[in-house]
Amino acid sequence: MDDFTEDEDQQFFDHINQQSDDQSDDQTDDEGVGRPTTPPSPPLQYQQPRCPVDLNFDHLPHYIDRPHFVHQQHNVQPSVGVLEVGMTFDEKSQCIRAIKEYNIRNHFDCRTIYSDQRRLHFVCKLHENGCTWSLGACNSKRHNKWIIKSIRGHHTCLVPMLRQDHRQLDKHVIAQIIQPIVKTNPTVSIKTLIAEIKTFMNYTPSYKKTWLAKQKALEMIHGNWEESYAKLPKFFGALQSCVPGTVVAAQTESLYEGGEIVPGKRLFKRVFWSFGPCINGFAYCKPNVQVDGTWLYGKYTGTLLIATAQDGANHIFPIAYAIVEGETTSV
Repeated sequence: MDDFTEDEDQQFFDHINQQSDDQSDDQTDDEGVGRPTTPPSPPLQYQQPRCPVDLNFDHLPHYIDRPHFVHQQHNVQPSVGVLEVGMTFDEKSQCIRAIKEYNIRNHFDCRTIYSDQRRLHFVCKLHENGCTWSLGACNSKRHNKWIIKSIRGHHTCLVPMLRQDHRQLDKHVIAQIIQPIVKTNPTVSIKTLIAEIKTFMNYTPSYKKTWLAKQKALEMIHGNWEESYAKLPKFFGALQSCVPGTVVAAQTESLYEGGEIVPGKRLFKRVFWSFGPCINGFAYCKPNVQVDGTWLYGKYTGTLLIATAQDGANHIFPIAYAIVEGETTSV
């Protein structure tokens, strides 16, 4: 059984339901009358999941931390099909991945006997049936690397039958494999990723496992949703510092758990911002303002609104932006 959490199951079901809605919009009824290709408008008022993060929009310029904006590169260890004593890895996760890939490629399976910040010990899953293979690794303080210290015995177990999927080919291993593909093309289809994994590992993972692995790969590249929301104060602080005259107005709500307010946590509700040059240039635009919006898809939904006008040359001129719960008639 795959170790899917309830939250991952819900995200996957939401993804499947969204696909079903998109497909139903493209189909026609029995009388041959085409259905509208645009999705129906959402209800005027609805409840959406909100991100509980440490948000504080007071004194935005004080949140500027320029080194925080430096993109962090992810060092992915090249895949290996052979394990040898003395092999080194920069991180524990890379060492575990190499051990898993070795067993996957050779159609074996192993289980963890011991794992902490300094040591790893694996044995064959059929150890009790007589297979003598075992592996030990440790974190070397002198080299600041994880080193395979011992490999004892050989896999004497026989695989009764080759299955389509492998237990150790989990979403974490798949995410490491497909990360370069997802980074190059974030919109790559799940079927394409399954084909790549089959070519790379000779196993065919399920659609659900591959979809969850893609979400994890995107998180490894761009960070998770909560971290992104937590960067909003610093982001707007940088805007106000680098673009003089920029105005930002945000609203948050208290986070309650068990009827009590959680200190240091706020629920993001909505935010409005307008750049200084846009504010100054609006004085030279025609007295007509148009507001349009687009839905935001993901773990936390919402609507991005933009107000535009026309300048003297009939060019579109952006005025202001806002992220809100949805388009409503309430003020």
